[in-house]
Amino acid sequence: MRLATHKDLATTQRYIDIADADLLAAADKTESLIEQQLRAVT
Repeated sequence: MRLATHKDLATTQRYIDIADADLLAAADKTESLIEQQLRAVT
């Protein structure tokens, strides 16, 4: 919260929730790409 200079914890939590969703989406996409590559190799 202090690093982001937010005065309200709720603001920081909102950004954390967005970041978590983006991270999960990226992980899902990466997993799919890895699975596609593994299928192509086998």
